[in-house]
Amino acid sequence: MFTPTSQTATVGPVSVTVTAVATGVTWDMGDGQTVTCDGPGTKYDTAEYGWADSPDCGYKYTQTSTDQPGGRYPLTATATWAIIFSGDFAGTDTVATTSTTNVAIGEYQAIVKAG
Repeated sequence: MFTPTSQTATVGPVSVTVTAVATGVTWDMGDGQTVTCDGPGTKYDTAEYGWADSPDCGYKYTQTSTDQPGGRYPLTATATWAIIFSGDFAGTDTVATTSTTNVAIGEYQAIVKAG
């Protein structure tokens, strides 16, 4: 998503290229907390990171979602895009896009047996 995407449109002698670049994502975690990421983040791999915190943009829920409506937190991502127009017309703009899903947060438990 953080790779610039461009499209060019030409009508007669007029040509304009529009480039969209994601500049950040703000996550509303559904539990009253928000997280803002300036980049795409790192795909989390438990084999590489174990149970350590995310190396660049992560979040740990401190409560399960069992007491939430439907047993899930509403998770909303709002991406901010820089829009750059070039060619016969030039300029910039900023656009935000939002998407919401519901996530179930369970509980991780470990039992250690002394031996």
